[in-house]
Amino acid sequence: MLRPDGSWDCQLRLFLSVDIAGSTKYKNSRLDSDDYPPFWKDLFFKLYQEFHSLLISYISQARRDHTLARKIESWKTIGDEIVFSARVADETEVYDIISGFLKALRDYDTEVMGYYPVRIKGSAWTAGFPIRNCIVVPFGNGINDYLGPDIDIGFRLGKHSMPSRTVVSLDLADILSRERTPGSLNFHHVGWSVLKGVFDDQPYPVIWINDGNEGIIPPWDRDEDPFTKKMSEKGSAKTKQGMQELIADIRRSLRHLRLFPPYFSADDMPCHHKSIVENEMKKSKCPDEPIDIDRPLDLD
Repeated sequence: MLRPDGSWDCQLRLFLSVDIAGSTKYKNSRLDSDDYPPFWKDLFFKLYQEFHSLLISYISQARRDHTLARKIESWKTIGDEIVFSARVADETEVYDIISGFLKALRDYDTEVMGYYPVRIKGSAWTAGFPIRNCIVVPFGNGINDYLGPDIDIGFRLGKHSMPSRTVVSLDLADILSRERTPGSLNFHHVGWSVLKGVFDDQPYPVIWINDGNEGIIPPWDRDEDPFTKKMSEKGSAKTKQGMQELIADIRRSLRHLRLFPPYFSADDMPCHHKSIVENEMKKSKCPDEPIDIDRPLDLD
């Protein structure tokens, strides 16, 4: 979007979702009880209060300071799910946050299993602004909300996250598998899924990541869950180069959708997006055509 001074504010945000698997069954496990407060309340309050602190702690330890950790914002809660968001500046920040997120998911899952019959699972994705997605303040309270197709992808993709199997979006897998991204994660392309309204209803890749420690995966999942079974098969594991080749092939196959690689600043914009910016900046200089800085930009 255009700032009041006429400069262009381009940003990439990382979204992290943590959810409780088995929560509905747990909350309904004592139907003969009329507890007040509900017996299950402590579990959810603990998640809301403790996971964010654990995540911040691990990111701070990796960076040896709190600068990056301070970027992590609690965006919203949706039932049993908490979604965090952070504006990221480069591949290193993305990698460090994801590394802390994977460790926090694994350790908190292990802790919760010792006290409750539930598991913790997570998903992660990115969204670029203001082209393709937009930031709004719906109730005038100064709290940002994020809307757009990349946000929709993240929430739809979450159904394929499982305990100890963190699902990531195509664009996030792109960033994490770039050569200049530090460190090394394990990538598994375990299959395809049609996500309603996404990719023109063409199959979307289901990509799981881990940091070398799988965590606790039930042995029956390895036989009965098709994606978990595929993870153990030869060919699902991808190197950084293998992920980049898969992503490039997907984008070539869906050229009509203009699936550009994610970028962190206006300097890295593809030519098509730069032309949109130039047109919007021209409009902003014309008093007869004021620009609405909060409206999403038209890609057509």
